[in-house]
Amino acid sequence: MKAFWLPSKTPSAERKAEKPDGEIKCPTTLKKLRMKDLLEVKWTRVPKAEDSERYMCPITFKTFTNTTQIIILKPSGDAISEEAYKRVVEKEGGYNGKKVKGVIRLQKGGSGFAGSGTQVESKRHFSLGAGSGLADSRGQARGATSHFGLKFN
Repeated sequence: MKAFWLPSKTPSAERKAEKPDGEIKCPTTLKKLRMKDLLEVKWTRVPKAEDSERYMCPITFKTFTNTTQIIILKPSGDAISEEAYKRVVEKEGGYNGKKVKGVIRLQKGGSGFAGSGTQVESKRHFSLGAGSGLADSRGQARGATSHFGLKFN
């Protein structure tokens, strides 16, 4: 008899945990991160704001939202909007007297709405539908598939 509440009767399992890699890797390139690769981001706070956690573009003075495309300038680390980058910095080639050697585009935050523009793609194939036993075929839960967000391959 197998019982989880009695230590002497619990089933045994093999340990298959592998030792984790001791290196911190870049999420995009999967190369080892070094301290000199990291960049401190300089955010500009909104002046006289009730909420001290609001930031703005130092060129256009527009407040950053979850829909704002934000660009980080290398090597200074200043955070500006893409609009300001295209209008001013890209044409001049510098910002605050420093030459811009590259940019990092930050990914926009999702709004929680299904059509927010972020695409999620499944890496695993599985069937959903009336015949699979995984779908709910009662009432309003049954209907057309979503045209936003999640893709099944």
